[in-house]
Amino acid sequence: MAGSYRRLLPEDRRAELLVLGSEVFGSRPYDEVRLDEIAAQAGISRALMYHYFRDKKAFFAAVMFAEGQRLFDLVNAMSAEVKEVSIDGGRSLFEWLRDAILVYLRHDEAHPHSAWVSYVEWGRSESFLRATEDIDFRRSVDMVMTVLDRITNSAMTTDSRGAVQATVSSWMGLAVESCNQRVIDPSLDAALLADTCADMLLDALGRLPGLPADFVNAITQRSKTDV
Repeated sequence: MAGSYRRLLPEDRRAELLVLGSEVFGSRPYDEVRLDEIAAQAGISRALMYHYFRDKKAFFAAVMFAEGQRLFDLVNAMSAEVKEVSIDGGRSLFEWLRDAILVYLRHDEAHPHSAWVSYVEWGRSESFLRATEDIDFRRSVDMVMTVLDRITNSAMTTDSRGAVQATVSSWMGLAVESCNQRVIDPSLDAALLADTCADMLLDALGRLPGLPADFVNAITQRSKTDV
């Protein structure tokens, strides 16, 4: 059904189109989506739609980037709840990692078609998707490191921090691939997959030598409450 035209600021119009694009690309195969249809649903002209996005691929790229930013912001906000090791209450490190993985798994579950195009059909073959994925990867690693620095009051030595960051980067690749595998096989249990991913990182970090006692204490805490 065509929407009615409303006068909006350009940045508000673009944001509205991206939200609509997320809904449409997530619920229908990419090849079935037409920009004319998106324009009609948004209540704007075809010409105005093409003013914002030069073609469907550019629109899809912008939608994927916006969704990546939205999910990152959500997980980053959750990270503020991770308790310091000396403070009771809040999320444990394990719980935050598990819940963060679940955010992405649930998003893919709710947007199966766009997830399939991004992870499986196009994968690493499209440069704009690679660029978006690389940005998401780097900032996600930085976010985990920020949390680890905070809960240990930045007590890691330069050498130990380098080893931790290398471990986190390697694990991030595994976490991304775990999400990809569930797109391919939606029967995989999301909660179990998230638990396993969180356990893998903490187990790997626990094998590193020379870590502060507070750090070791934080990574050994497990609280698998339901979410």
